[in-house]
Amino acid sequence: MFNKSQQSAVDHIEGPCLVLAGAGSGKTRVITGRVENLINKGVKPESILAMTFTNKAAGEMGERIKETLGKDLSKGLLCTTFHSFCVRFLKEFIKKVDKGFTKDFSIYTYSEQLALIKKSMHNLGIGENFFDPKLVLWKISSLKTRGIDIAKMEILDPLSSVARRVVVEYARVMKLCNALDFDDLLNFTEKILKNNIEVRKKVSERYKFILVDEFQDTNNVQYRIVKHLASEHKNIFVVGDDDQSIYGFRGANFENILQFDRDWGNCKVVILDMNYRCSSTILDAANAVIGNNSERKAKDVNAFNNSGDKIEYFENDNEKDEATNIAMGIETLGRKNYGETAILIRANYQARALEEILRSKKIPYNLVGGIKFFERKEIMDILGYLKIIVNPSDEVSILRVINLPKRGIGNETIFKISNYAQEKGITFYEALKDYKSIKSIRSLLHDKLEKFLIFIENSREMFKYGNLLENTKEYVSKTGYINYLEEEFKEDDKKLKNKLNSIDELYNSISDYCEENPKAKLSSYLEKISLKQDSDDLSTKNQIKIMTVHSSKGLEFDNIFIAGLEEGTFPHERSLEENNIEEERRLFYVAITRARKKLYLSSVRVRKKMGEEVDMKRSRFLSEIPEQLFLVSPEKYQEVSLEYHKSAIAEMMKKISGKL
Repeated sequence: MFNKSQQSAVDHIEGPCLVLAGAGSGKTRVITGRVENLINKGVKPESILAMTFTNKAAGEMGERIKETLGKDLSKGLLCTTFHSFCVRFLKEFIKKVDKGFTKDFSIYTYSEQLALIKKSMHNLGIGENFFDPKLVLWKISSLKTRGIDIAKMEILDPLSSVARRVVVEYARVMKLCNALDFDDLLNFTEKILKNNIEVRKKVSERYKFILVDEFQDTNNVQYRIVKHLASEHKNIFVVGDDDQSIYGFRGANFENILQFDRDWGNCKVVILDMNYRCSSTILDAANAVIGNNSERKAKDVNAFNNSGDKIEYFENDNEKDEATNIAMGIETLGRKNYGETAILIRANYQARALEEILRSKKIPYNLVGGIKFFERKEIMDILGYLKIIVNPSDEVSILRVINLPKRGIGNETIFKISNYAQEKGITFYEALKDYKSIKSIRSLLHDKLEKFLIFIENSREMFKYGNLLENTKEYVSKTGYINYLEEEFKEDDKKLKNKLNSIDELYNSISDYCEENPKAKLSSYLEKISLKQDSDDLSTKNQIKIMTVHSSKGLEFDNIFIAGLEEGTFPHERSLEENNIEEERRLFYVAITRARKKLYLSSVRVRKKMGEEVDMKRSRFLSEIPEQLFLVSPEKYQEVSLEYHKSAIAEMMKKISGKL
């Protein structure tokens, strides 16, 4: 069942253990095998905490263990993501960090964060024409991800100076909204575990065995959380591959995995050195490329499979030619293989030419990372209504729906309520309930405000009882939102139908959740979808997948096309400017090792940038792959291509001559 190194990891019980798992080495089986071994050895399932980075991975891990051990033996086991664990933790302990929050806190998505950043900048008199709110949010998030207290940091540049001012106001407003963002979930959890010995001991006693998957993707705050959780018993088991650390731009610190065995005394290190996914040709290429990195743990990963097909390389005149040649390559694979084929790109802008050609050839495809279901306007509007049922302090959601559909509560009234809330240091909803004290609001508006308040309060009471799905349908109906859509899009049947279908799909989502959780609450459903990742809904239909290399992490396909292998495209020009070529090489290693059987690499001679044609140079990564692994190496491609075309033209002329 397990090879020697896998078995060594599975059999580990107590103390720290680092498992270096090369691509395709069966790490998921090792993690589930170790959990099963712990339970079979008498460890209680509820004392095991397994954490990873996607809901999909956490769900699959839990399902595999249930299938092997059965529901009864595995009951209580917690397989979760870091953020989901932090939500669970904060529901219990958030008062330990700040008594101003309640356990019904909202989790703000990017668009909701941006709305509050804009509000905070406005409150401080910082104009959006001087500093882009998106840039300010990016700066705040990048520093919070690294666990840096922005309010106390030294000023290094104008953007950091603005971020330092804005973050204080942003935190104040977030607290008024009883809301946390994704960075707060981690930082608040770490702060409580660090500063409260009683809580730390209690949680460490609860979870006596900690497992972390994809450990190379942890940031500094996540690693500190793990350290706190395992501080009492030292039973920490981490699995990862430093060669696949590709999320530095999100704050991941691959030094965490490089120094893990030094951080924990008597640490057992296991290397999973057998790749069961890729052909030996593909793996040899990947190993040759990653061997050029100096900051890595040495490991010799071998292929279980035979050599397989050689790597095919195409050099193209431009993006259109590249897309055409990739489409032709896909067609040669046959329609039945579409579902096992992916085109990997370094950046989203590369998808345009590919989409155009695939559409023209009627090749079905799925662009991973397009507009997500929960980002559609009609869905965000409905969710705004639902969020204020759970957390009426959620200002972003109230402002989204208070006059949608129109209730005669205009921007001027909203502005007056907002100013009153700020003057009194209360939430927008509290100020709304005290509307009679706001003298500048005309009395003829009182009835409209009162009706809205009564509707929300009655609906909040309704959601305390009965079925979640039926309550949601009734609530949405009473909002008047469906009637609003029907009136708004009465001249566009197709758009109206799409929006109504989206709302039906939301009801289906709630229905599915109710089936899985008979005692489902609105708060837990909203929590679940707030923590949902892009990759959780990857379609399994017989379609070509187009995705960035970052999105492909954790996936595998029989056939992989990697487009845009030029200097400045892949590796990305930003990595060249910031001297961060090693992370780009790790990214290329990840791209290569998504392929099981066939690998196609492609580059262009000329690429359009800002409307201008720019001569491109082949990516350095192509020259790092041994020549003998290619069907035709990049160095010989032009020579062979020229001879092929000469031969083809001669053959064609011969046929024409014969017909004359």
